Amino acid sequence: MYLLNLLRHFGQQHEVSAALAVENSLMIERVRELGVPFRTYSLSYRGVSSVSRQLAEWHRQCPFDVIHANGRRSQLFGSWLQRRTGLPMVGADADS
Repeated sequence: MYLLNLLRHFGQQHEVSAALAVENSLMIERVRELGVPFRTYSLSYRGVSSVSRQLAEWHRQCPFDVIHANGRRSQLFGSWLQRRTGLPMVGADADS
């Protein structure tokens, strides 16, 4: 719900997009309903380096200003992307 609320709020005044876990079909459906552009990636631990390269390429093609990552796995992928791009990252551990 947190991500959906952020997308709704910031989407009213800014261009927003999302990278979503392909494993989370419910979130994909909800973001699609909002009309927010998104890309999906597998959050397999074996694919961290590959996915971070894909996300960095997305950033080069369509620059964005911040990485938002909630949950441990998303934060792992976000931190790799942060190292590649130098972007600020915000978020929280979903278990906190």
